[in-house]
Amino acid sequence: MTAHQSPRPELCSAEYSTTKVPVPDGIPKVFITAQGVHPTSGYEVMFHQSPMDVFPPQFSLWHLKPTGPVTDVLTPFTKFTVFDAKQEVKTVEIVDAAGRHKVDVKSL
Repeated sequence: MTAHQSPRPELCSAEYSTTKVPVPDGIPKVFITAQGVHPTSGYEVMFHQSPMDVFPPQFSLWHLKPTGPVTDVLTPFTKFTVFDAKQEVKTVEIVDAAGRHKVDVKSL
């Protein structure tokens, strides 16, 4: 008999976009959006910010596979995260299951 193990996060793949948004009377924000599709329902997607003290911060995209019943249908997802643009930001680095991506930051 084996003990129940919690699901472990795995790197996830997606397409990314980043947008720098001005904030009235505040520090601009950079929004990172990930969009993709999972083979079934029930996946939980999350960004993780690297603990390295670099600017701009680096991120990775992860998911947890479902552990219970799922619907066997392609399931799109969208996930975003945000950080303060304390200085000029031209690109953001994201690591996922497909590798390392440098995503250009667009301004609103």
